[in-house]
Amino acid sequence: MKIQEVCQQLNTTKKAIYYYEKQGLIKVTKQENGYREFTEDDIKKLQEIILLRKLGLEVNEIKRVFNSDGKDREAKLRYIFAKKQKELSFHQQQLECFQLLLEDSGSLSMQQLHQMIDYTSIAEAIKEQLPGFLGEMLVQYFEPYLQGKIETPIQEKAYHDIIHFWDNVTIKIPLSVRMLMFINKMMRNEGILNIIKQVQMDNKEKLESEEAYEYYKQAAISSYEMSKKLSWRIMSYPNRKMKIVFQNIGYNDIFIPALRKLSPSYDQYYTTQFQLNQRVCQELGLYYDAKMIIRKKRTQ
Repeated sequence: MKIQEVCQQLNTTKKAIYYYEKQGLIKVTKQENGYREFTEDDIKKLQEIILLRKLGLEVNEIKRVFNSDGKDREAKLRYIFAKKQKELSFHQQQLECFQLLLEDSGSLSMQQLHQMIDYTSIAEAIKEQLPGFLGEMLVQYFEPYLQGKIETPIQEKAYHDIIHFWDNVTIKIPLSVRMLMFINKMMRNEGILNIIKQVQMDNKEKLESEEAYEYYKQAAISSYEMSKKLSWRIMSYPNRKMKIVFQNIGYNDIFIPALRKLSPSYDQYYTTQFQLNQRVCQELGLYYDAKMIIRKKRTQ
């Protein structure tokens, strides 16, 4: 079937089909004269793409669905469904609060209206309270651990401690870090669902495995060997300087403990990661000096 016939049958446009083809959602055979020839399977796939787009799925989400099959495909669709269900519930809360704001004659205070509506996740709350690069950086780095909502007084206090901490520090982020964060931001939507799912489901098991230990051990050895090179010290200076600045402002003493209280999943990750690092460093005799350069203890 020719593209014009497909457009008429599916009530779509050539530009839409070209776009889906460019994005890798479909692969249509071209004849010698350059015209596309659509098979029944192509048409069925286009129908599914159009349906999923109408259901609000992004192209990257559809791509992930198509790249899986069986139970994995169903799991991805269920994950997206749950996400949209959560978004719908939040939007419903917004509309109800909006309606009360329009109809209210002064009986409800702003504080009461604020209490009626909440952010969809801790990550969204942090981005709202810390707008700009800093909030984006924190959320980008810790997002897998910030998907839930605040449910306990301990979490509530930890959240406010985190906001207060970052609201009262002034730091200069190195250009190299800003560039890296920008690249990550451009790429993050491609795999964020898989990253979050992986962290929530099996990160603990992976970190506790012997394979993880061997991986971190080899990485530590490689880092130590690299640290001996002058070129590495020059290239890594901005990042090492930032780590020193973070240490001095209380990143490890205030922010990290508060984050562990705020996010149970991060607390679990931190504990396992810390134990793994301790084991590797003790076996290899490695440590970081005051300039954040990895060193090896001298044997007596």
